[in-house]
Amino acid sequence: MNNQYSNNYNRNNYGPQPYGPQPQPKKKSGCKKGVGKNGQDYISAWNASKSNGLMKMIASRSVDKKTGEMLVAQDKTGTKFYELYTCWITVGKQAPYPVTGFFNPQTNKLRIPKLNMTASPGRNYFGASIRKRS
Repeated sequence: MNNQYSNNYNRNNYGPQPYGPQPQPKKKSGCKKGVGKNGQDYISAWNASKSNGLMKMIASRSVDKKTGEMLVAQDKTGTKFYELYTCWITVGKQAPYPVTGFFNPQTNKLRIPKLNMTASPGRNYFGASIRKRS
């Protein structure tokens, strides 16, 4: 019995299904945390977007020059403490410029309020900060 559907058993209403494994989508951001040669922690991240192009960031802890202690900030309630980081941002071929970032050790995230961006080494993400509504 030969009908019009006998040759198209792999097709559905949306077109043919490809065979084999699907290719991975192109990665658009990355972030990692490490220890430099001088023993100081750093965070390195990058983000590729159509609007900004390639944005790179390297951040290290801010240290008091006189005492050598790490600089710490706290929120308005005084319950959460954040480590201050100096972040050097490079967008495309522009010269790098410094901004301040706040690293939360409990969540392992570096927030850069001036750019509204978050770097998360645990999730390998560097991009826009999205706040959960509560």
